[in-house]
Amino acid sequence: MAYRESRSRGLRLILSLVLGLLQLGWVPLDAVAQSTQGQSVPKTPPPVRRTPDAPPWPTDFEVGLEAARVFADYFGVVQSDSLLQRVNDIGYQVASQTGYPDYLFTFQILDVPDANAMALPGGFLFITRGMLEQDLSDDALAHLFGHELGHVTERHFARSNRVETLLSLIQTAAVVAALIAVPSSNNGGYDYDEYEQRYRLSAGGKEAAVQGTSIFGSLFSELLARGYSRGLELEADEIGRRFAGRAGHPMAGGVELMTKLHERIYEDQQFGYWSTHPFFTERIQKAEAAQDAGGSPPRPAEVQAYREQTQTRLAKLADTVLDDDVALFLYRAALLANPHGPASIPVAHQLVKRRSQVEMQKKDILRVYTPIIAKYDSLLTLTQTVSVTDSERRRLTAERDDLVRERDKLYDHSAEIVDKPGAGVHFLELFLENYPEDRRAEDLRFRLAEQYRLADRPDDAALTLNRLLRDVWEESGTGMTLVSNPGAPAEGASGSTRSAWRERSLDSMRRTLPEVNELTTSQRILESTPSDSVRLWAHDRLFALAADFDSLELGSRYLTKYPRADAAQQVRDRVEKLAQKRVLQGRLHESLQRYQEALDQYNQVVVLAPWSKAAAAARAGIERVQKLAGS
Repeated sequence: MAYRESRSRGLRLILSLVLGLLQLGWVPLDAVAQSTQGQSVPKTPPPVRRTPDAPPWPTDFEVGLEAARVFADYFGVVQSDSLLQRVNDIGYQVASQTGYPDYLFTFQILDVPDANAMALPGGFLFITRGMLEQDLSDDALAHLFGHELGHVTERHFARSNRVETLLSLIQTAAVVAALIAVPSSNNGGYDYDEYEQRYRLSAGGKEAAVQGTSIFGSLFSELLARGYSRGLELEADEIGRRFAGRAGHPMAGGVELMTKLHERIYEDQQFGYWSTHPFFTERIQKAEAAQDAGGSPPRPAEVQAYREQTQTRLAKLADTVLDDDVALFLYRAALLANPHGPASIPVAHQLVKRRSQVEMQKKDILRVYTPIIAKYDSLLTLTQTVSVTDSERRRLTAERDDLVRERDKLYDHSAEIVDKPGAGVHFLELFLENYPEDRRAEDLRFRLAEQYRLADRPDDAALTLNRLLRDVWEESGTGMTLVSNPGAPAEGASGSTRSAWRERSLDSMRRTLPEVNELTTSQRILESTPSDSVRLWAHDRLFALAADFDSLELGSRYLTKYPRADAAQQVRDRVEKLAQKRVLQGRLHESLQRYQEALDQYNQVVVLAPWSKAAAAARAGIERVQKLAGS
């Protein structure tokens, strides 16, 4: 989203500083309000708004809910049907044998290249794309899920002050991120609340606020790296073996899990499962000593019934939630629990209908229709494999067609707006999202990139130009050929027009890339551009930035997204230098008895570079300041 990229680095830094101080209790939330443009901040993160007749949350569900939503928004979730099916088939097979019916377990795949897994209170389990690339067998994956389920059922978060503190920080961070972003009028990321008579951050706006705030990536890393003690990890191993055994998986799966991760991730200890789940040798020995339970896998009908019950309960919870972002997250989780079950169509319908209702709260000219129409198309495709009545199928088709008519009715007005030379960024974005196949799409995308540059948003400009190049170029034989837009006029396919578009886009990208500020932007373009020239420019800009960037946050964000990229080691070295510099600044403030300034420096290191050598010195500094301040 362009909105996400447009959030200023200064506001992100404010959030990072505030959260670091909140971690020690040095800054009350009342003080946060003074740095968020007059917005009031509750003294504790507000509870999820629900209907008056809503039933109680399941065990620990609300404790982990916000963190689960935030991590899904920040990292993105993998949508591959085959991967999701495997994860949920094995996950629910094991979960059905835990003997904890009150928990609502969900399984999602974070789009993270690092190999890792995490369980949040209440039953929210995440596995990363990188972990699924480790070629683990189903038995090994079952033991991995068993381990994470053990953290949940034994309520390990309540036995770890560190985890409780981090979960609280995540909730507070989400509140502050939203407050920093709130404007005085609707710019597309906000909905008008008729009841409160003010604009509030929409579900999409909240997602964008989360995605644009790198503190969540740092908190995720900190949860993994410093969450549970050695004793709790060993306890989760033992319980995980029991759960996996009940589901019919041999103990050899646990040995394979530990051995394979030990062998494959040893060289990348800082960022892999090694660093967050240490002492593998001892754990391998315990896994080898474990005896097979000798149990048989649960009957498929038993697991299916468990999944159907989970889906129904999740959907009913979503029905009671008034906050759109949370409701949408729960509907998605419910759909994943049993995507082809008898209740999947009603759940998917509620999901797309709620998304449509959120969009309809905006003025008609500010609505985004096409992505919702695409969701209806997917839903109608699903009806071909899941039994539904003819009347239900007709209802879905009618709702979809209504959206198409609404969108098409606005076309002339929207086109009139964007055809004007002074059309603003937001209207250009909306038009391209609603009418991506329009004959003027290439021209509007180019104009949008130029508007971003004029607004001092070079990262947005570069990403937009990259999208333009990807849309109009494709590799063929020895070179690149333009792919004409399906809606373009016939003359758009001429050789001269192709050549003009190529030169125009490449020239703009050549001028834009040297202005890019984000390491992640250069990396994204480097990995996805169809042009060899652009790839070279992006490479040069990436390594130029990696050599002299001056923000811990920039480096932290890059390493969270691309821990194994070619530039990662250079970025890591630069982050270490910046972290060491902050520690020295902290020591200076400490010597002058400016304790809050010292904590400011130390906490930036601990939160944004928890893996660094400097972090150990920063943690020691925090302990010293706490003692001095308390004396």
